[in-house]
Amino acid sequence: MTKYREFAARLNYIMVLKGLRNRDIVEAYKNRGQVISSSAVSQLLSGRFAPTRERVELLAEILGVEEKWLQGHGSVEDVYRPDNKELTKMLRRIRKIFLSLRPELQRMVMQFMEYTNQADTFIFQQQMSEMKKVKKELIDVVNPIISVSGHKDK
Repeated sequence: MTKYREFAARLNYIMVLKGLRNRDIVEAYKNRGQVISSSAVSQLLSGRFAPTRERVELLAEILGVEEKWLQGHGSVEDVYRPDNKELTKMLRRIRKIFLSLRPELQRMVMQFMEYTNQADTFIFQQQMSEMKKVKKELIDVVNPIISVSGHKDK
């Protein structure tokens, strides 16, 4: 169990929800004239250390959430409600990527989705480490396929 697991769980949640990776956070910091390393983002995601007040402020701005929410106040489910246009765009992007996968990888994704749909917030927090491993394995499998197929996400 990590000391700052609530912050880490919420940071992971919103980054996954918005399709962001460590390098996206690093780039967003850079675009705002600030610096954060990919390693520092990883440490925040793992809950190894508490973020500074300034980091919380900037991360909340980048992610489009309230600072208090990121720090553990309020409901996880209420954080992000995309409008219909944004939701449609996300769903098209997901569908395009999903359909570009081989059938066996599509089955893996579906099994992963079934697993995560069964998990409630408590289980999500308790099994964050395992889910991160599965996510990394899935990304490690999918990225080379997307690279070879020439798929460019826009």
